Amino acid sequence: MALLNLRFKKQFSVAVFCGSREGRSPKYAKAAREVGELLAKNKMRLVYGAGGTGLMGILAKAALAGGAKVYGVSERIVATFEKPISQILHRTAPNMQKRKREFIDHSNAFLILPGGWGTYDEIFEVIVGREIVDRHNRYARPVNYKEDRPIVVINTEGYYDPMLEMIKHGVKEGFMLKEDLRLFKVAKTPREAFEIILKKSKK
Repeated sequence: MALLNLRFKKQFSVAVFCGSREGRSPKYAKAAREVGELLAKNKMRLVYGAGGTGLMGILAKAALAGGAKVYGVSERIVATFEKPISQILHRTAPNMQKRKREFIDHSNAFLILPGGWGTYDEIFEVIVGREIVDRHNRYARPVNYKEDRPIVVINTEGYYDPMLEMIKHGVKEGFMLKEDLRLFKVAKTPREAFEIILKKSKK
């Protein structure tokens, strides 16, 4: 199935990366539900991995219940075990690279909830993309491209503390720049994350 063109011009769209499992703490599910509710409340469109299980399912169902539009992008193999929710418009990408490209091309902001391998992959995909543009704008002449879409990690229950420490270690050891820590924001709660992306949505 060909991917649909989702270049939405009139509605602010947010890609949310999160797990297809619920995790051990009930606070992970609570955060996912709150993100879905806040998307609906702020009349934003959800773009996500299309799955109906784990945090992905909780997120999408909460957004739908609040009246938000929800679009899911799955991948042909993943779709065999992460079944999409029937109420959403979804499509299947031929591979993970094109799936991630859809998220990136058609979103105005990125939110990250707890998740596993796929979520980590998506986090670094968007951060690296922004870092490349940031480096270009620092060293190239003329500066001709800007990447200012918010990337916000929602650090529920300190889930991403080890990842954040790893990034700081990379800075300490000289493999990353101190300025790179500004490529993304960290929020403790969904509400705090929305305060960050709402500033962007009103520009």
